[in-house]
Amino acid sequence: MAYGLGHLIATEFPHVRGGFVHVPWAPEQVTDGTAPSLPPATVAHGLRALLSTAARTPAEQDLKVTEGATH
Repeated sequence: MAYGLGHLIATEFPHVRGGFVHVPWAPEQVTDGTAPSLPPATVAHGLRALLSTAARTPAEQDLKVTEGATH
């Protein structure tokens, strides 16, 4: 779904801003302790910071990268 949305933005809606955020499991979902997890409140705090930053950052300053590559 994320790749499909990225493709749609790149090919048909280049004026639309978009991205992908991986949200890890909540600790109570990782019963054997082997997977990364974060409490939902921490995830919510991070998402608020992300959205706030995106809202106040001009689109011209966005990184133009594909598939999460930064180098």
